Order: sequence, then C-alpha cells, then structure tokens
Amino acid sequence: DETTPELRWPLSIEVFDKMRRQDAQVSSVMRAVKSPIVRTQWRVDGTGCDREVTEFVADNLGLPIVGDSDEDRPATRLRGRDRFSWDEHLRLALLALDFGHMFFEQVYRLDEPTGRFRLRKLGPRMPRTISHVKVARDGGLVSIQQYGTMTGGSGVTLPVNRLVAYVLEKEGGNWLGQSLLRSAYKNWLLKDRALRTWSTTIDRQGMGVPIYTAAENETSLDAGQEIATNARSGDNAGAAIPAGAEFKLVGVEGTLPDIDKFVRYQDEQIGRSVLAHVL
Repeated sequence: DETTPELRWPLSIEVFDKMRRQDAQVSSVMRAVKSPIVRTQWRVDGTGCDREVTEFVADNLGLPIVGDSDEDRPATRLRGRDRFSWDEHLRLALLALDFGHMFFEQVYRLDEPTGRFRLRKLGPRMPRTISHVKVARDGGLVSIQQYGTMTGGSGVTLPVNRLVAYVLEKEGGNWLGQSLLRSAYKNWLLKDRALRTWSTTIDRQGMGVPIYTAAENETSLDAGQEIATNARSGDNAGAAIPAGAEFKLVGVEGTLPDIDKFVRYQDEQIGRSVLAHVL
C-alpha cells in the first residue's frame, strides 16, 4: 500500500538507514525514544508459573525475577561464554523502531549435566539481509529468506518456529511493519535538499561573485576573466588591473529565502512526528 516508490520494501531499508545515520535530528530523536526502554530494569514475572520454570527462563535470559531480593537470587548475571545477553538483544530488537521489523533466529545448546536445552543466543537477521517474507493466506508468518552468503547461493530459509519477530504497527499480514521514521520522511527529504542548497549558497555567495569590467582600450577579456576566476581570499590575496578597469565582488541583490528557518521547521516536524507515538 506504500505510495512513495523509494519507501517500498526493500528500498525503504536503505532510506531509513540513511535517515538514522546521517541526520543529527533523527538520530537524537531515536535515542530519546530508545533510551528509556534501554535504561528500564527488566524482570521475569512468574505469576501463574511453576517456580522451577520461572527460574529456568530467568536463568536463560539472565534477568532477575519479580519479587526476589538480591539475597534470594542474584539480580544480575555476568555475561559468560556461550550465554545469552539480554542487553545486546534489546539493543538490536529496538531496530524494529527504525526499520519496522526485526527478526531473530533461536539458537539453543544442550546442557549435558541437566539434559535441557538452554538458550544460547537469538541471532539477529538484519533487515538488509532479508530477501523474502512468506506469509500464509490467513496472514500468519510462514518463513523468511535471507540472501546467500556466496555468489550464486540460493539463500537460507528460516521457518517461523525458529524465529522471534518484532514488528512495529503490524497491520493484517504485513510482517514488515511500519518504521517510526515513516511519517518524518517528507520533512527529512525537504530538509536534506534545503541543506544542500544552503551549502551551495554559502559557497557561491559567501564573499560575492567576482566581476571584472574591462578598461576602454582593452580588446580582450581573457586576462580579466582569469583574474575573476582565480580570485580567492587570504592574507596575500590581491589583483593587478590596468588603468580604467574595475574589479569588485558583487553580492546578491534583494533578499534570499530564510533557509535556516525552513530547516528548523523541518527539525521540529521530525521531532513531533516521532515523539507523537511515545506520547
């Protein structure tokens, strides 16, 4: 249903990636959205579950249990070898806000002393690597396919029973979700174009345009053209012209659009469009 061609998947992945990496306003807004989630103390709520199951889940995720004190059960667990890291998983899972979706593959290992399978990691399957999302007729997720790691490879298919999927604002069978940056795209694009124009304006009009007026007895403007073209500012800058000639730096006549005000307006709209979801 996307009407903007460059925001149709998979082209949208590159656009949103550029927005979050290259624009200071977008980057700061996304940090403002994610920081409270990252700083939150996460816990496992075992209400209605057997104590043994609750402890096993908490130990796999490396999280404390609701209601347990530090004496009853350590609130934190060190990141050991071949252990799942909740903090790292949370950081990557929040990429669903940037791209609209984020998939992970469940990877387990056998704990021989207990005979149980422990969660080793949730392997991130980055949005840029996904080539196909297969959806059932009823809208359920069937599988995702990644690009091959070698030239000519057919790719890797991951069925839904091996996946953990984070999808933002999922509608119907759309397992690609909608990026938090989607509504800010128009303002980001206008701001990006305005900044490029602003930079060109400063470059061309920063010291004025050199204009050389020939003297009455000059028959060629080649020398004057060279003086005007090579004019630069500096401690030793200068030019020698014949009598009767004129050399000056001409600024813009009239007023230029207030690009600074325009850019600030787009920044405000970017912040408002994203933070509105949090409010």
